[in-house]
Amino acid sequence: MPMNLTLDLTEPELLELRQRTNATDTAGAVARAAREFLQTCRLRELTSMGGQLDYDENAYRELDAAELEQPPSPPGGQEGSEDRNRPIGRHPV
Repeated sequence: MPMNLTLDLTEPELLELRQRTNATDTAGAVARAAREFLQTCRLRELTSMGGQLDYDENAYRELDAAELEQPPSPPGGQEGSEDRNRPIGRHPV
C-alpha cells in the first residue's frame, strides 16, 4: 500500500539518488533507493548466517550422485519433470 511522506534531503543528495538509481523523477529514485537498501540489509543478514547453517555434506554427495545416475531426458525435454527437478548449474557428465 503506497504511502506519502516528507523527507529532508538536499538538492545534491536528490540529484545523486536520481543518478545512482537511473530514475527520471525524485519519487522514483527515493523509492528505488529505499528498496535497494532493504535488499542489502537482507543480504547482510543471510551472509552473517553463513557459519550457523546446518549442512550435511554426506547427504549432499549422495543426492548429487543419485542425480548423476539418472538417465538423460529425451531431446527437447518433452517428457516429464526430470529437467525441471535438476538443480540449475548441475549437468550430468
